[in-house]
Amino acid sequence: MKLALQTCESLEDFERLLTSLPKPMGLDANFGMIDAYGGACYYETGNYDFLKYDANYPQ
Repeated sequence: MKLALQTCESLEDFERLLTSLPKPMGLDANFGMIDAYGGACYYETGNYDFLKYDANYPQ
């Protein structure tokens, strides 16, 4: 979380961060993200990947 808060300005930045972390990531957590551009997403992360749920386009 600290790394995300220090380096991410947008949802795209956060996704880039998750993708760039070495695998296994050592994560098993959920993150709710809201950016200044109107983006709002919920991320379920695991050691090797993540699922993204866009709050602006509910399924």
